Amino acid sequence: MQLTEVQKFEIIIKHNEGLSMREIAKRMNINKNTVCTWITRYKNEGNVNKKKKVGKLREQLNNQ
Repeated sequence: MQLTEVQKFEIIIKHNEGLSMREIAKRMNINKNTVCTWITRYKNEGNVNKKKKVGKLREQLNNQ
């Protein structure tokens, strides 16, 4: 199950309100690792957008 943008922001808001990752996961009925992933991504990147995937060929060309 993929989270909606609203759910992702809800995780961030609850975290900013001081709830633990475990409590957020319990209240939202989602995996604690998922909560951790989105909080970490928000802290590192400042957003909750999905990472863009780069095709294998393009990745190889960029590494040359």
